[in-house]
Amino acid sequence: MNTWNDVVQPFLSSQALVWGPMVAAHQLRSRGWIRESIGKPMHTVTFTLFGPLIYALGVWRLDLSFDRWYLVPIANAILLILSTLAAVILVPVLARSRQARGTLSIMIPISNQGYTLAGFLTILFISDEAYGYNALLMIPAGFLLPLLWLPLAEHWGRGEHTSIWVNYRRGMFSPMSLPLVGVIIGLLLNMLAVPMPAVAAGGLRWLVFLATANTMFALGACLHVRHLFGFFRTLRWVFLFKFVLHPALMFGLCLLLQLKGMAAAALFIASIMPAGVMSVSLSSIYRLDLNLGNAGYLWTTLAFMIIVLPILIFLLRLPLFAY
Repeated sequence: MNTWNDVVQPFLSSQALVWGPMVAAHQLRSRGWIRESIGKPMHTVTFTLFGPLIYALGVWRLDLSFDRWYLVPIANAILLILSTLAAVILVPVLARSRQARGTLSIMIPISNQGYTLAGFLTILFISDEAYGYNALLMIPAGFLLPLLWLPLAEHWGRGEHTSIWVNYRRGMFSPMSLPLVGVIIGLLLNMLAVPMPAVAAGGLRWLVFLATANTMFALGACLHVRHLFGFFRTLRWVFLFKFVLHPALMFGLCLLLQLKGMAAAALFIASIMPAGVMSVSLSSIYRLDLNLGNAGYLWTTLAFMIIVLPILIFLLRLPLFAY
């Protein structure tokens, strides 16, 4: 193993890509050079443009000769459903206010699994080819958004009790569902054996990096440091789920389903991710505890990048993840 190329360089690149755009945007907004309102349209660009394109290319180039590729989204679905159920049971104990309970109920299961953090780490530490497995994780997340997470957000935020069908329609016709469309298109192109142009295959890596930088810049533009403190007692449970329970469960699922190599590595990376951007977006849309959402996202991301990521790099050398 080349320590510099396989460990040090990807680690430094990941730190620069996460913190560089966020700090730059925060400083620009503090000096009045950009407005906080720029964050929302930048998030929209990520969901409506980068997301579908990246997922389509990622699944299109995936090697489906692996005869149990369908177990990848199944394993992730099991993780997300169990995590959501645990959150629903625990949030009345973990938080007092209705808004905080709503934010926790979606922050615990929703992690940064997609084309941002988990996506570029999969490319950096495994390979471009492994990114397709990461894209497949969007399938269960895309369906759980309207079936579980949107109803939860409405229940805690607005006190509404709408039918599953109404929430399903809201979710599927929301810009947040467009990455799922990209997965479906990429899967069809792959199964029909449509050849991928070389420029598309080579551009996937840079699209993932650009989407990550765009997302972190948008977050930095909306970041208020003074609102990030005072949540540590509540967030310790989020840390427990994100960095202990989720990866332990996924490791067990990989053994149980006999998944190994690139597929297992991509799943494990996705399972140990910090809080997802979508939990912050839903907290804003449904008037939940946005300060808790921002604090959870930032502190779990900070802990991941400084403490958890070096441990993850070591764990990826286990025989289960060899390819």
